[in-house]
Amino acid sequence: MALRFTLLSRNLLRNRYCGDIWRPSTQLGWRRHLATVSTAVARTSESQLSPQIEQATSRNNSNSTTLPASWYRSDKLCELEKRAIYSNSWFMTTHTAAFTKPGDYRVFDLAGQSIFLVMGHDGEIRGFHNVCRHRAYPLRTQPAGCSSVISCGYHAWTWNLEGGLIRAPQFKDVPNFNKSDQSLWSVHVHITRGGCIFVNLEASEVPSMSFQQFFPGLEELLDDVDFARFKLLVLYPLRSPLSLTTRIDGFQECYHCQVAHPSLAKSFDINNYSLMNHPTYTQHVAIPSSNAKDAYGNSNALFLYLYPSSAINCFETGWQTSFTSPIDARTCRVSMEYWVDKSLSEQEKEDFVKSFYQVFKEDCDLCEKVQKNVDAGVYSKGVLHPTHESGVLAYQARTRELVLQHAALEESVGHEINPSNRVDQSTGVMDRPEDRLCARLEHREWRLGNKV
Repeated sequence: MALRFTLLSRNLLRNRYCGDIWRPSTQLGWRRHLATVSTAVARTSESQLSPQIEQATSRNNSNSTTLPASWYRSDKLCELEKRAIYSNSWFMTTHTAAFTKPGDYRVFDLAGQSIFLVMGHDGEIRGFHNVCRHRAYPLRTQPAGCSSVISCGYHAWTWNLEGGLIRAPQFKDVPNFNKSDQSLWSVHVHITRGGCIFVNLEASEVPSMSFQQFFPGLEELLDDVDFARFKLLVLYPLRSPLSLTTRIDGFQECYHCQVAHPSLAKSFDINNYSLMNHPTYTQHVAIPSSNAKDAYGNSNALFLYLYPSSAINCFETGWQTSFTSPIDARTCRVSMEYWVDKSLSEQEKEDFVKSFYQVFKEDCDLCEKVQKNVDAGVYSKGVLHPTHESGVLAYQARTRELVLQHAALEESVGHEINPSNRVDQSTGVMDRPEDRLCARLEHREWRLGNKV
């Protein structure tokens, strides 16, 4: 179940909280407890939780509310979230095993920005914006494929797999044209020791927060997964008529599981479900039912929600990753990958995917109905349980803080600031008169009160 459960054996859960010595699983080879990185240990000076987030996620906080309903349906706020959060966060995309030879590529959408990953002739996996430097045509129009060069289908400008321009038809004699100035715009890539590929869209040469600063302790948790045992089985991209916040709300708690997912009681002990919130990710912890034996393998597993909208869910029989990308205030795109143990039978592989996807669809149905009522304008906000919905509190508190901070920054300078834009971030404009004109028009909108 995406973003929701960590299957732990009964012995593992008992030993984790009673202080006994834990023995690693022979199946998944965990070398540590799933929760060895405590919230206190995980915080570095760069990733410290603010007092507001501390208060929101405190178990003693009995008066916590959701974000205002307007945050679930405002197009302008959705665009602000993209600038404040998606332009400089780290996102899980896929695994290195998806790339087997030079030229293999995969395309991803991150909040409206298309990027692609490609394996170079040197075996390195690089990331680039899916934008031609000449006239902005998408360089990759298929979701995946293989090509020895990166060629634009509009005017045949061509780059090598390292992003260097090698051909610009009829530009040879154009004054002041230099191929070295037209390399593809790269995106930051971090590959964990186990092969998980994360990207960051920030335009700066070095991201404002490294992967380790953004996700303190996460790589150590992922070290315990033997990703080499699995192969990619299927990709599931889809559009869903709900806001990003509505979707994450539904996947950051299991308070609803007893009511909305009765079939899950056959596999999980819902009553022992719990959450462990870290600065930018949440571990969802549950145990399998005593008589459970299903597509998940009834074994230890690792389930992680990664801020702002990714998930990694690892079992004995396979693992799944998902990423939710906001399109507008009422629509999001969900991309899922299912990886399965190579030794499973075809039926077992199919069962693993079906079991995951069924619960995902049940949750989507719940969230879509919520979105309709939020859009109706009657609901304003609700009260959240400090324990059972602490994951929602953590997610919303961080979003609230980042959005308000970024809105204040934009208001102070009088224009939008998008850290992923390839412009002068110190002024928000370029030097040409036409650029300054657009900036003045946008500034006029700000001055007229078109603010969040």
